[in-house]
Amino acid sequence: MKMSKLLELYPKDVLGSLFTDNPFVAELALKSSFPCSAEGLSFVSSIMSNFGIHILALNLTCKKELQYMVFFIDYSRAKIKPEKLIEELRKHPNILSIKYKTKVLDEKIISAFAIPTFSLGAHRALILDVEEFSLVLEKIKEVYGTGGEAMLYYIGKILGEIAGEKYRGKRITEKFVIEDCLAFQAFGWGIVEVEYIDVKAQVVSLKVYNLFESITVKGKKKKPNCHFIRGYLNGIYSRYFNKEVEVIETMCIAKGDPYCRFIVRPK
Repeated sequence: MKMSKLLELYPKDVLGSLFTDNPFVAELALKSSFPCSAEGLSFVSSIMSNFGIHILALNLTCKKELQYMVFFIDYSRAKIKPEKLIEELRKHPNILSIKYKTKVLDEKIISAFAIPTFSLGAHRALILDVEEFSLVLEKIKEVYGTGGEAMLYYIGKILGEIAGEKYRGKRITEKFVIEDCLAFQAFGWGIVEVEYIDVKAQVVSLKVYNLFESITVKGKKKKPNCHFIRGYLNGIYSRYFNKEVEVIETMCIAKGDPYCRFIVRPK
């Protein structure tokens, strides 16, 4: 999968918190049972539009016959009070429940009615700021040296093994590897370009742009720095190929390279 240039990726807020000085911001959460989720979203958004309420961000999750809509809204220019909005929404028979909370703190609003998930609510997700987490990993390396690097590698390896376990022994194709690498960008880890694949030889070469592990130390190191990711790739590809592999990082943004490059090969 060759990419002449990085794709433009859109931001996707998960409504953990919103930092804003605007006092007229609120969270609105609805549980509904519309025959079509698009119909429900259309109804709610049209009501908000009619009353001059601006949607800042929203999440829509469908779980069987139910829909869960969570919004951050700006009612600074609304034609009605938020309580009236709730009253109007409750008139629809397919709106089962509504939760509403205005901003409490001056500097931010934090979601009170939802928990982050993926796979349509099947799994809870953990949200971490990329730069903050990167700084934590760097502090571990700084304080514990090679011991810290080894620990992060091992943690990554365990996570990779867990992620890849369901595919152990199954036929892994080139198409599968390319598509699976999208998980890196989907979960905010980095943007992957599959440089080379030989499934039969069990060799994969990956370029990862803006990899989170070293994003805060770009150009500040003399050697490759992504031990957590190296461990993760080791764990997941060992499960994919049902054979122990080794992972070498040959290029790294931490030492001034334009991307991090990993070679996966049989051990």
